Amino acid sequence: MVPTHPREIDFVRNERGALHCVQAVFTMVVKAMHDETIGMETAETLTGYIAGRETWTYEFMLQLAKRGCAQLSIENMDPHVFADSPEKAIREYCGGNEDIAEYFLSITDVDLERQRVQDCLASPLIAFEVRPPELDDLRKGLAEDCLAMLTLDYGYLHQTGQYEGHVVLCDAYEGDQFRLYDPGPPGDEGIWVHEDMLLGAWRSPNETAGALLLIKA
Repeated sequence: MVPTHPREIDFVRNERGALHCVQAVFTMVVKAMHDETIGMETAETLTGYIAGRETWTYEFMLQLAKRGCAQLSIENMDPHVFADSPEKAIREYCGGNEDIAEYFLSITDVDLERQRVQDCLASPLIAFEVRPPELDDLRKGLAEDCLAMLTLDYGYLHQTGQYEGHVVLCDAYEGDQFRLYDPGPPGDEGIWVHEDMLLGAWRSPNETAGALLLIKA
């Protein structure tokens, strides 16, 4: 197995509904990296949760940077474009899928997220590569003792037939299998997922979708 993070992952099962996956992953990362235990209410505050909306990960990244975590974000969303025009960046990212673009725009506080992206770009601990992530990026990060947060399609991963943005935590791989901590709901602790399934969930709803955040203490 290559490798497992030096600390065990204290799995957090998301019991607050589908819109709290980012908060659940945040609590797992903070515990693993800094042995700091926080509850979901604190995680909501720290990650900028807004009731009824999915959470963008930029405040998540800023909070980890405040704790000294170096991060590499790999996704096809250009943060420089986002900082100038979130709407343009989102439409480009969605590759012409207007339904998904309109969905993302409907959950976005444009001015707030623009400022957060600008703060991420200014942080010496946060780096960006603008391209779709690859499995080799994930393998390399895990081999370098990073934890990995993956943004993917819950519907593809769980074969529900309906797109749903979601994040999971990954800490190890072995051969063509990757170990995921999926907060759910209902939640799956330390499940092994074949690379084809993982890549498919990453690449939904289009071939440039998906995001990878590599996190190192």
